[in-house]
Amino acid sequence: MTRQFLTDLGIEDKEIINKIMDANGKSIEELKEQIASKDKEIETLNNNIAERNKDIETLKKAEDKVSKEDFEKLQSKYDELEKSSKEDIANVKKGFMIDKEIASSNPRNAEIVKKQIDLDKVTYDGEKITGLSEQLEALKKDADYLFNVEEKKEETKEVTTGQSHNEEDSVDDDLINRVMGLETEK
Repeated sequence: MTRQFLTDLGIEDKEIINKIMDANGKSIEELKEQIASKDKEIETLNNNIAERNKDIETLKKAEDKVSKEDFEKLQSKYDELEKSSKEDIANVKKGFMIDKEIASSNPRNAEIVKKQIDLDKVTYDGEKITGLSEQLEALKKDADYLFNVEEKKEETKEVTTGQSHNEEDSVDDDLINRVMGLETEK
């Protein structure tokens, strides 16, 4: 969002533009922090998977030294860790996508809005989120105070009497006074 964009929308008050830009900047910084946090979580989980893969390769090489039963236990443990790591990565991605969509709905406080969402009804298929936009729209209708809403300017209707207020009165004051029975001073 740029200052020019806001000016093009008809906002001319520089103080209001500054406040909007400050709020937008804070939102962007919060999203950057969330992205960095999620990236770090994903990197940690990927490192865990890589480490488990190395452990399995080491065990395969030492198979003759390790009993078949021990190897199967470790393989089972590895399979569980791999499955849970993939689930954790999917959950981190889902959480990020949810946070991103909530932030794009222009909330006053994203955390409060997120608490109002039934996350069990939200699904993530690896590409897109489903079930969230409907809940956000319903929340905007039921609890609009949770969102920053652009105020619509009311159209002002002009009533004219047919007489221009910039022109001189063409009414003869003496005539009006005589009709009303008033005496005029001369």
